[in-house]
Amino acid sequence: MVEGWWALYAPAGTSAPVVARLNALVNASLAEPATRAELERQGLEVMGGTPEELAALSRAELAKQREIAQAARITAD
Repeated sequence: MVEGWWALYAPAGTSAPVVARLNALVNASLAEPATRAELERQGLEVMGGTPEELAALSRAELAKQREIAQAARITAD
């Protein structure tokens, strides 16, 4: 099964206070009932989280997709 997911990233080197502020604002937005309801109406599972959780998810997904590509002998042209 393949799942699609969305995330917000900041450029490397963005200061920790800026990342924390952006993370807080995004999580607050996702917690707004109207926002959450609209996203769920579109069939999305709404999840917030921390920058650390996103980094771990990104690493895990990259490893999983790399393994799939290698098993299928998919190469970049």
